[in-house]
Amino acid sequence: MLPDANGRFLWIATLGGRELLRLDLRTHRLKKVYCGLGAAGVTIVLARDRRGNMWVTEPFDKALGEVHGETDGS
Repeated sequence: MLPDANGRFLWIATLGGRELLRLDLRTHRLKKVYCGLGAAGVTIVLARDRRGNMWVTEPFDKALGEVHGETDGS
C-alpha cells in the first residue's frame, strides 16, 4: 500500500488481475485501475521516487510501470 503524494488516495497492489486498487480516503470508494503491465499482471511493489512519481513492479514479466493520474479524482 502507498498513499498518493497529496494524501487523498491509498493505492493497493492486488497480486493479480493486472490492476491496482485506489481507495479514496475521503469517500471510502474503491476503484480498480488497470495497470497494463504484462500478461501475468501481478502487481507487487508500489514505490515513490524523490520527485513524487509512483511506480509499480510486475516481477514475472520483469516490468516496471509509472502510475499516472493518481490525484485526478477519476
